[in-house]
Amino acid sequence: MTEAVAAPETAPANPKHAAPASFFRAYGITLLLCALMLVLAAWPGRGVLLIFFVLPWLLYNLYSLPMAVIRPAQRRWRLLKMGIWIVTIVAVIVAHQQFDKLSRAEAEAVAVSVMAFKERSGRFPKDLDEAGFKGDLTFSRARYSLSGGGPKLFYLPSMGFLDSYQFDFEKKRWIYDAY
Repeated sequence: MTEAVAAPETAPANPKHAAPASFFRAYGITLLLCALMLVLAAWPGRGVLLIFFVLPWLLYNLYSLPMAVIRPAQRRWRLLKMGIWIVTIVAVIVAHQQFDKLSRAEAEAVAVSVMAFKERSGRFPKDLDEAGFKGDLTFSRARYSLSGGGPKLFYLPSMGFLDSYQFDFEKKRWIYDAY
């Protein structure tokens, strides 16, 4: 009779190099930070906050990518964490692109109302109520004013911090203005 030879027991790997034992330990902080990024940065006008999440994440990846290569036991969960971050960052950027489209549409509606009032009355309106604008300015945060120098209409882009688009009533086009 032949006896089955038991495989020699291998020494356990260094626990520092092993994958985390629990789901929360592996992905909890990443999921919490991604949720925080969605809450803080995925709203109109708050796109600039994305940088406070992306820069530390990029710096962390300078450490994490080599560790994923050097330590195969960590490769799966490190790459999955990077994937979670990438999906969240892309979702925030896509949301802000949509907010920018909505902002431009709202600001265009304001410009059309103001120009229609000017054609009817021969002068610019004092405010949007006088122009007959009844729309919603949720995304654009468009502002109109009439001062001694003429009418001013501008809106703030969703990702921008110190920039705006101003409407040139003479040329009837938007001009990008960075501070």
